[in-house]
Amino acid sequence: MSIDLRLEMKKEYLYVQMTGVFTIEEAKGSFCKILEAASDNDAPKALLNCLQLEGAPSMIERFTYGAFVAKELRLYSIRFGRPSIKLACVAREPLLDKERFGEIVATNRGANVKMFDDEKDALNWLRSLF
Repeated sequence: MSIDLRLEMKKEYLYVQMTGVFTIEEAKGSFCKILEAASDNDAPKALLNCLQLEGAPSMIERFTYGAFVAKELRLYSIRFGRPSIKLACVAREPLLDKERFGEIVATNRGANVKMFDDEKDALNWLRSLF
């Protein structure tokens, strides 16, 4: 099963509804589509709603995906000549790791990303100045 994306440009950010089953390859491909949509819409921020996305990534998959996200965000800045986007992701366990390992991997590599289990908290962070 693949990951399906429903993209909607809100006033301040790109909203992405993700459904399906997480696999590392599907997630990488979906993330590239999200970055393309962000560029097409001049979106400086994105909210990924993964509450309907199933899966339980392994520790190595979390590491691999976090490193991939950071790399793609750096390339985004270079490719499109603009600052990297601020990215909030909402998910539940087991897709969401309570230790936030993937988030740590990505942020240690310079990505401005944060994982949440509540959409309101994600929006508050996304709208903050930092």
